[in-house]
Amino acid sequence: MSIRYCMLDFRIRRQSEVTVSALSPALLYGDSLFETLPVVETVPVFLGAHLERLNFSAAALGYATRFKEGRMRVAIDNLLTGNLLEHGRLRITLFRGHGLQGSNHELQADHDLVPVSAERAPPEHVLIQMAGLEDRAPCAAGLARINNRHLDPLARHKTGNRLFYRLFRHWDPGGSVESHLWLHPHQPDDREVLVADEQDRLLEGTVSNLFLVLEGRVVTPPRELGILPGIIRGRVLANGRLPVRADVLKMEDLERAEEAFLTNSVVGVRPLTRIGARDFDDVPGPLTRRVMAALEDQILRDIAPLLP
Repeated sequence: MSIRYCMLDFRIRRQSEVTVSALSPALLYGDSLFETLPVVETVPVFLGAHLERLNFSAAALGYATRFKEGRMRVAIDNLLTGNLLEHGRLRITLFRGHGLQGSNHELQADHDLVPVSAERAPPEHVLIQMAGLEDRAPCAAGLARINNRHLDPLARHKTGNRLFYRLFRHWDPGGSVESHLWLHPHQPDDREVLVADEQDRLLEGTVSNLFLVLEGRVVTPPRELGILPGIIRGRVLANGRLPVRADVLKMEDLERAEEAFLTNSVVGVRPLTRIGARDFDDVPGPLTRRVMAALEDQILRDIAPLLP
């Protein structure tokens, strides 16, 4: 997939022409927020929910910019047209920074955004990009430790400050993540890494939410433990036709789990063949298939009114 254009501050730009200053807070400190979501037949899936989460985090972390769905849809349509795309992975990044090449205005100058204070500095920018879709095949997951996750004020927000999780996901035996943090030796076929806290409570993956099937019911960790409230996780929990609930999951629950799967906005539902040393047979299982079918129905209902 050849993608030539992005959109910076709601203006089409060649990706090769957009650069960030070496003094940008986004570069120096990970001072940014982002959302990723799939585009299906030119329609961004669950866009309203993603913008609601982005606006919530922006308010919580002191950003002044707020996005409106109508304006964002127009921008995405223009970006898709420019890249001749109908499907793909969309990323919306809100960040702070001076000296941004490729932009000649600040977001607060845009009439379709909530007005902000003229005293705010540095300026805020939005970058909208497209990429290819990710593999959705069943996969294995490693298992690692992270302490005091519930005390992290950023845990519930999708910020650019994700180095710790990235080091796990791209772990190298000779790299900088200490081997004692692994609860099971990392395997070459691990495509995701799940983390548990100091009380052996399962939390989430580096880029996904976790679900286990226990005694015929689907269970996912509660957001109070410091997990990211994923959009797909929320859709699964809100489906009244599924036997699903949020509850604490312990390491010991892996041994009695009948099925396991991950969710995120780009892959949807991804069945797990293994977590650490625990293997799962007949993947995807019957309840996982039921969740996959329910999500597909929700996606179709979301995009149907907007299909060309």
